[in-house]
Amino acid sequence: MEFQFEEWASLAKLDPAAFEARRQETILQFLRESSVRHGLLGKRLQREIDSRRRQAGTPQKAFEVIAKMMWEQLAFLSEGLDDLSAYVRKCEGSARRRP
Repeated sequence: MEFQFEEWASLAKLDPAAFEARRQETILQFLRESSVRHGLLGKRLQREIDSRRRQAGTPQKAFEVIAKMMWEQLAFLSEGLDDLSAYVRKCEGSARRRP
């Protein structure tokens, strides 16, 4: 199903409670369709996001907080990729030196 931005934006303006209910149901449906492992990880992440959204107080602040979370995760993944790349290079170097 393709995301219909105008439909969602209109719903958010006209009926914020219906928007929130639909948002939550859409997220839950996505998580139900995921593998068990990814569903559990997704539910944990969504709880964290929802908690931080509530604490933020405003949509602008919530956006900033969630964007920061995303950048932190990208930095974490980047470090992991760097570590893995270094390990692969080390293994390749060891393999070349063997007689």
